[in-house]
Amino acid sequence: MATHGTLLRSDSKVRRQPASVASVTHGIPTTPHEMFLLDRRIANNSPKTLQWLMDSISDFHRFCEDASRPRSEVAVEWRPGHRKTPPAPVPPKQIRPELIKAWMVANQERQCSKSTVNGRFRAFRLYCKWLVEKKYVKKNPMEGIPTPKLGKTIPVIWSDVELQDILKLCPPNVWWGARDGAMILAYCYTGLRLSELITLEEANISLRQGLIKVVGKGDKERWVPLKPVVVQAMLNYTRFRNVNEKAFWQTKDGGPMKVNTWHLIMSRLKKTAGTQGRRKGTHAMRHTFAAEFLDAGGNLANLQTILGHENLKSTEIYLRARKPTSAMKDYQRLDLYGGGEAAPTHGR
Repeated sequence: MATHGTLLRSDSKVRRQPASVASVTHGIPTTPHEMFLLDRRIANNSPKTLQWLMDSISDFHRFCEDASRPRSEVAVEWRPGHRKTPPAPVPPKQIRPELIKAWMVANQERQCSKSTVNGRFRAFRLYCKWLVEKKYVKKNPMEGIPTPKLGKTIPVIWSDVELQDILKLCPPNVWWGARDGAMILAYCYTGLRLSELITLEEANISLRQGLIKVVGKGDKERWVPLKPVVVQAMLNYTRFRNVNEKAFWQTKDGGPMKVNTWHLIMSRLKKTAGTQGRRKGTHAMRHTFAAEFLDAGGNLANLQTILGHENLKSTEIYLRARKPTSAMKDYQRLDLYGGGEAAPTHGR
C-alpha cells in the first residue's frame, strides 16, 4: 500500500495515547480524542462502549503512524502483545478522507471480521462528528464515505437437546447445581445480556409476581417477566444464597458472581456436555430466547422491549434465526381465494 507519511505532520509535543479507558476518563484530558472519551463518559456510556471507542480511534492512529514506517518494523509490532508504546494521536485537521479509506482497506487486508471493520468505522464516525460539533474541524472527513457492509448472518442459537444436556449437569440439590441451572434457565427465558444477569440484585427481583427489574445499557431500567419454570429454579437456589449479600448470583464463598467466573463455568459445562461450536456461549442463549419468542408468535415491538434494544433494527436480526417450520406454518395459513385450490382467471 502506498505510504501516507507525507499527509501527516510530525508533532513531538503531542502526548502519547494512554493505554486504558480509566487513564483517559479519570485524568485531565489533553488531546481531542481524550476529551471526546470524557464527554462520552459524562453521557453515561458503559465501560465497554468507552473501550470500543478508544480501541477504534487508537487503531486509526496506529495505522497512520505505521504508514510511513518500514514494513518489516510494522509487521513485527502487529504481533499480539508486542507493541509496547501506544501510537501518537493524529491532529484533527490532518484526518482526511483518503486516510480513513486506506485505514478501512488495511483492516480488511488484515482479515478483520466484517463486524470489527464496521464497528471501528462507526466508532470513528462518532469521533469525527464530535470534532465538527466542537469546531476542531469545519467539515466531517467521513462525509461521503460508505459504511462497510456487515452481511446478513444468522445468529447462533442453542438447540433444545444441547440446552437439556447442559441442564442435566446441574443437579438442583447442591448449591452450585441449583445456581448454574437457575442462571441458565433465567438466561434462556429472559434474553438478558450477561452483564444484566450477573449484576441482578435481590431487591430487583419479585418471584411472587414473576418479574425482575433490569438495569441495562445507559442505566436504563425495564421490567422483564419470568416463566414459572424460572421462578421455581430461582426459588430453589435461594436456599443456598448468602442472605447478607445484595447480589443475587453468588460464588461458593457468598460473594457476587463475576463475568469471568461464569464464562469459566459455562466452558466446563460445554466441554462436559460435548457441545460443539466455539460461538455457542452464553450470549447465544440471548439469541435463542429471541428466536424462540418470535417462533411462538411474539411480535418485534414486544421483543424489543424485553431485550432492551433502543433501535428496532437491532431486534430485526432475529427474524433470520426463525425456524423454517415457522415460515411453513404461516405459509400454510395463507388463503387468498377463500379456500379454493384453483386461482381465479384474470383477463381473458
